[in-house]
Amino acid sequence: MRERLMAGSTDEKRASPAVEIVYVDLDGTLTTSDSLVESLVTLARKRPWLLLLLPAWVLRGKAYLKARVAGYTTVEASVLPYHQELIQDLHAWRADGVEVVLATAAHHDIATQVAEHLDVFDSVLASDDQENLRGQAKLAAILRHADGRPYGYVGDDTSDVPILEAANMAFLAGPRSDRLRGRLPQEAVVKIYPHQRPGYRDYLQLARLHQWPKNLLLLIPLFASQMVFEVTPARMAITAFLAFSLVASGTYVFNDILDVHADRRHDTKKLRPVASGVVS
Repeated sequence: MRERLMAGSTDEKRASPAVEIVYVDLDGTLTTSDSLVESLVTLARKRPWLLLLLPAWVLRGKAYLKARVAGYTTVEASVLPYHQELIQDLHAWRADGVEVVLATAAHHDIATQVAEHLDVFDSVLASDDQENLRGQAKLAAILRHADGRPYGYVGDDTSDVPILEAANMAFLAGPRSDRLRGRLPQEAVVKIYPHQRPGYRDYLQLARLHQWPKNLLLLIPLFASQMVFEVTPARMAITAFLAFSLVASGTYVFNDILDVHADRRHDTKKLRPVASGVVS
């Protein structure tokens, strides 16, 4: 186990203790998505009237909110945007006899679906109706489960810092990995799993900028009336063009969010920025 983990270390000379357990976060770490957000999107698509109950659910706490949302929705674990390199390492570590545990603030129903689909986890630690397993609450649950055994943790968020600090091995994932690394002892970080960062092309694809030229039809009256060089009509026409184009882009983005699960099952649409997880 020691040799396998060190083979993926960011510093080959770094010495780290072997671990018996590796705990893995879900949202933003194992996947590039957020299970609660995706569940809310599903709720908005299938049962939009329940969104009226969200304020009451929020007032009863994050754990209660997650439980209620999970009760009305399902997450399609088979099409989530997973971090494949991390999954490969988890299989390798488990083959070496390391216990692999999914430790997440997502609701237990969602975490169980993911664990059953990936078939790489020995057990699951997750939020329930009473406790939101995040930050110090997750650390306490991990310490109880580890029961003194050395462990590693894979995380991506600032709320994971106490867990990473207490771990014998720290693994980082996601776009915040560089920031998190600066908050941890250099020798503690064994490996980083960076997620693909969205570039300007991803945002242009998301906004469907190539569809904007169709709205140039709005400028035809300006030329037909020979008022193209008059400031006020020209300004109004350009404003109309930009307004129509931005509304169109917003509609495309909104549809991509609502259709994210269907897009992930499509041969080509699964490559869209939201469906692929490149854009949150």
